[in-house]
Amino acid sequence: MIARRQYRDLKKRLQLYAEVMRLRRSGFGYKQISRIIKEKHGILLNPGMICNWIRGRYILSEDDVIS
Repeated sequence: MIARRQYRDLKKRLQLYAEVMRLRRSGFGYKQISRIIKEKHGILLNPGMICNWIRGRYILSEDDVIS
């Protein structure tokens, strides 16, 4: 049996996404952003995922639907 992955609610993900983008605009690197988010929110974001967000490979928006 495979465990189902639980996702954070959309509001929290949008908040994290906005903060990641703000930190990047401020000049922080992917690993630094990951550490800052971990310290501030207690949530570990993989630097690879942060890279994908920043490079536009995955854009998180309110239009995202999770079924």
